Amino acid sequence: MSGYRLLLRLLPRSFRDEFDAEMTQVCVEQHRRTTGAGRVWLWLDTIAAIVLLSLRLRFDQTLMDLQHAVRGLSRHKTFTITAVTTLALALGPATAVFSVLQRVVLDPLPGADLERVANPERNRREFP
Repeated sequence: MSGYRLLLRLLPRSFRDEFDAEMTQVCVEQHRRTTGAGRVWLWLDTIAAIVLLSLRLRFDQTLMDLQHAVRGLSRHKTFTITAVTTLALALGPATAVFSVLQRVVLDPLPGADLERVANPERNRREFP
């Protein structure tokens, strides 16, 4: 059962506080009723169910947080306009500088035979 308790740590604390006892009781009961290979399938099913439930609960919480943020930003229009303008003024030049650096520094030089340009010893042998 320690493995099951460890799995329950994936769930949010508020959910665990409310449903921990019931979920543990159901798991113990199912564990008693199954034997052999059925226990392997029971554990696999339990792991999948808890992981999926955890993802769903956390997604729902994130969605509620986003809705709360949008409501707050829509109430304070001056702050929202200031924040968006600041981000635009910061991200625009940063993107432009990165684009120039990528083109000038990171992209390879154009040319068919760059080894001849970089190796003067080879050029002397080919052109006496």
